[in-house]
Amino acid sequence: MLCTAGTEGRVKLLQIILQTESTFYKARYASFLLLFVAQMSDTELTYFNLLKREIARQLRTTFPEVDQEIEAWKGKEIRHLQEDLIRSVNGRVSEKWFYTHIKSAHEHLPRIDMLDLLSQYSRVPPLEPF
Repeated sequence: MLCTAGTEGRVKLLQIILQTESTFYKARYASFLLLFVAQMSDTELTYFNLLKREIARQLRTTFPEVDQEIEAWKGKEIRHLQEDLIRSVNGRVSEKWFYTHIKSAHEHLPRIDMLDLLSQYSRVPPLEPF
């Protein structure tokens, strides 16, 4: 029953478990908490991969010559993205940020403000906070 609960239900249950003073319940549901975290990571990773595809699609509307996957972009394509971000949403990402979060297999998502900026640019609904 616990694993079939929706995201809201799992968050609420997680909050209740963490607030309890009972070590027994915390220990008993430790595996559930780990499963919960793993599911959240999969959801976030799926969202981020979708966001990257949509960023590339959006950039192609302004710069049709950018035909590679976003992970293959180099200096010129990254500069095009920086220009388009400034023009369309008045935001900026550095080349270092791009290499850290887009080109490499990073274990963590970028900060939520960066995700929101890129969501606004690519017209993808923002990632809801968990």
